[in-house]
Amino acid sequence: MALEVGVTGVDLVIGGAFGALVAAAVKPAVELVAFRERRGLENINRIVESVTESTGLSPDELAAWARGTDGRLMLTTNVIQTAYNTL
Repeated sequence: MALEVGVTGVDLVIGGAFGALVAAAVKPAVELVAFRERRGLENINRIVESVTESTGLSPDELAAWARGTDGRLMLTTNVIQTAYNTL
């Protein structure tokens, strides 16, 4: 639904037949980006669930632990970024 609003917005901003043409061309690309974003967020969710289940920490406790030292923060954010970027 948000995708339709965004693509329709392209038509409204550019206007007319040219706007409709641009919106039609942009829609598949925007859908791919949205698909990739969803997949990345699902990967983060899975890694956080896995870590919290295996450690017994809540997500808030995991975040507090990660903030405890620069090394932990770097490790945790690298794991999250890698999970996000994994196809």
